[in-house]
Amino acid sequence: MNAERANKGILITTSSFTSDAIEFARDKPIELIDGNELLSLLEKHALLGTEVPGLSGTQIAIGLLRNEISGLSSKFQGELTNLETHLTLNRSGFGDDARLQAYKRYSEWTITVQDRLGDEARAIKLVVQRLNQFRVSESPDLPEAKQIREQLEELLRDMLSIYSEVRKVIAPSSLPKHQQILTEMVRGLIVDFIDFVRRSEESLEKGTGTVDFKVEFHGTAEMAQAIKEGEKAIQDVKSRTARNHKIYRTGGLFAKDRPYVCTCGFRTTDRKELGEHIKAFRR
Repeated sequence: MNAERANKGILITTSSFTSDAIEFARDKPIELIDGNELLSLLEKHALLGTEVPGLSGTQIAIGLLRNEISGLSSKFQGELTNLETHLTLNRSGFGDDARLQAYKRYSEWTITVQDRLGDEARAIKLVVQRLNQFRVSESPDLPEAKQIREQLEELLRDMLSIYSEVRKVIAPSSLPKHQQILTEMVRGLIVDFIDFVRRSEESLEKGTGTVDFKVEFHGTAEMAQAIKEGEKAIQDVKSRTARNHKIYRTGGLFAKDRPYVCTCGFRTTDRKELGEHIKAFRR
């Protein structure tokens, strides 16, 4: 290709390509057509003579899908390892641990993460269903096989993004187990997903049946216990906050502009400012 200054190369075999060859060509202007895809193209364009036996649609589908996802699990495992090795922990918290507002913000964040994980779980189920339906299809389509690969890659990117975010968070000091368990749940989902891709590769290589994948979140019992402990911690913060913020007035009964003083050190003669302070510590 370099010698001829070609824009693209097409390599055709009546057999199949190794996973290394497929990975080598993936990001280059090289199109690989193996025996299954070659027969599919010949049949599609009515170039296959009646005396030449063709492959079934399912056999062609397995070949197309095998070529697309071959080596994908190793690539995914490499991306997970690379993230964990080079993750820059620009840690972020949720405010003063002594204030209930920090726990409220952390709770809102965890709800958002749980919603995102729910979206991931639903998307995984859809792409697993699509992959298994494609491999038994009698009229497979190459662009669809490519889309399945793209969806698998998109799923991993999204899950790695969630995993990175969760690892960077500093939970309020009373909830360290909650954040740790949440991190392990996200990682567990990623590992299970990579394992599904690996099992699919092996199944396609052997030409065996479809591969099931049940989405599960590990550590749900531990999470339930961590939530109970967190609720107790929040009650302790409420109690401690009330004790540390008691308002009284100084200067004598008939003194002019008697200041309001809080046991935390806050001081003001303005009732509006006093109201804002009370709202703040109650949060």
